[in-house]
Amino acid sequence: MIKIFCLFFLFCSSAWAASPLAKKYPEALLTDDHGILKEKDIASDLLDKMVPYNLNEDQSGISRWQCFSVRDVKPKIEKWKGVDGAGPDKIVTMCDLHILVDGKSLWHDYFEPRAWNNNHCLEFMKTWTRLTKNEEFVCFSGAPFLLEKQNVGGVDRMVKLWQWSKYKTKKGCDSYREGDCD
Repeated sequence: MIKIFCLFFLFCSSAWAASPLAKKYPEALLTDDHGILKEKDIASDLLDKMVPYNLNEDQSGISRWQCFSVRDVKPKIEKWKGVDGAGPDKIVTMCDLHILVDGKSLWHDYFEPRAWNNNHCLEFMKTWTRLTKNEEFVCFSGAPFLLEKQNVGGVDRMVKLWQWSKYKTKKGCDSYREGDCD
């Protein structure tokens, strides 16, 4: 009887802990939103028919929100010399941007789908620092891609790849595409 009561209590307490948005949009908001998201944030990413999230599937094109503790999130910039469409004679510093999330049992890698001139990554870092400074949580909207094994910090880990479109804290929003934030 005590086991049944404990299971009932755990079930009810987890249901009470979920935000109203997570309850209303369980396929579009995969975690608690910690009071950061509004219904219009989620509604702007909804498709006519949201399919259930499957960790093992590439579901590119279907944006979903997840929120994490800021202390578990680390932007990572990889730089190299290359051409940025300004002509073959003009070599510039290029960058790839990844946002790594230590999700404890599963890591997440939010990436941008193309390389940029390094100025883009520098601007991203300024905005990231401003929006996450002294914030507890950050929420990401992105499309889930592959689940793969990667070496993270010298340890092989399972990592879910996501193409991010925007992130948001209580201070504001930043997006991959101009004008995607409110």
